[in-house]
Amino acid sequence: MVVECGGQRWTAGPGGFVFLPRGIAHVFVVSRGPVHGLQLTTPAGFEAFVEEIGRFPEGPGLPEPSIPDVPRLVEAGRRHGSDIVGPPLSLDEIETRA
Repeated sequence: MVVECGGQRWTAGPGGFVFLPRGIAHVFVVSRGPVHGLQLTTPAGFEAFVEEIGRFPEGPGLPEPSIPDVPRLVEAGRRHGSDIVGPPLSLDEIETRA
């Protein structure tokens, strides 16, 4: 996946590690996947945001990739103390910025 945080961009592949400090705007997009990852977030509370924006599976396997519902993310973020400050990163954007 491609990650941007604090004005820097990098790619995290198998076995990679990403640290996204609280209070610094960040964005990521899965450039090849699926991605299997472990997220640790402190302090607790972010899981309520994830629970609200998540969706139940429609069947076996992973859902098809889709464009994020930004207004929904903004509203959920507001309720859970997270600011959504910019547009999502797209695969097209990655290719044009590279």
